[in-house]
Amino acid sequence: MQAHPQPPAAPIKAPVPLPQAGGARITASGTVNAPDVLLGIIFIVGIAQAHKFPEDLLRFTDTLLGRTILFALTIALTVWKGWTIGLLFALLSARLIQHTGRAAEMTAARYEAPLQEAFGGSPDDAAVLPLVFSDDMTIHPVEKKEHKWFIERVLKENPTRIESEKVRTQPVQGS
Repeated sequence: MQAHPQPPAAPIKAPVPLPQAGGARITASGTVNAPDVLLGIIFIVGIAQAHKFPEDLLRFTDTLLGRTILFALTIALTVWKGWTIGLLFALLSARLIQHTGRAAEMTAARYEAPLQEAFGGSPDDAAVLPLVFSDDMTIHPVEKKEHKWFIERVLKENPTRIESEKVRTQPVQGS
């Protein structure tokens, strides 16, 4: 019996490379596009040194116009240069907003009346009275207890006063 002759096979074609969208583009020589790398390095240094930017610039980024410009630039750089550059600029924007100084003012206002911890070891432990810092915050004496929390055992603490047994939460305030 004779085998049927096979038709000649079609030549195998290499797939056509698709144009790359986003990220650092690789040139024909196999290297990464130098301007994208340089821009990425500039953004990384900016992220690391955001606290050293001028105060006027940091205050401007805290305004509505400043945040809008940062948001628009983040989207524009992501579309134009790719997601890696866009992500780095988004991190730079977040660091600029973080160092506006408003967070420090809010923290200082929140902790105006400093709390003092009351742990055992002082000679007048038996005469611990409730402390009142404001109308809604009173620190009550704690009875000696058999079971201690893990952190109390690790740090060898004997608390004598406690603000409350329950957690109080408040809604987020401000902008």
